[in-house]
Amino acid sequence: MIVERLSEKAAVSSGGFDMERKLAMRLVNKLLDAGFTDDKAISSMTMEKLTSIPNLSISDINGIILLQKAIKSNSVIKFLAGHEIKVVKEDGSQSG
Repeated sequence: MIVERLSEKAAVSSGGFDMERKLAMRLVNKLLDAGFTDDKAISSMTMEKLTSIPNLSISDINGIILLQKAIKSNSVIKFLAGHEIKVVKEDGSQSG
């Protein structure tokens, strides 16, 4: 079963889910500020588009990849809440 979280460190630190929620919201705010305002825009984001967003860290890029997976598997609220999400495989089936 493939299950992913926004931040493994946040999951084990004190207040883990609160920390993950803050990370998720900060990431979404960065995307909105950069003009990525809907699921389609975020899902179709390329590396070229990623590099156009100022001040993105490697952690942010990993979060964007996870958000793309959450969108694909209809788990955006779980992503924003800091919960684990099931990843949709390329063939459309869910893992786990």
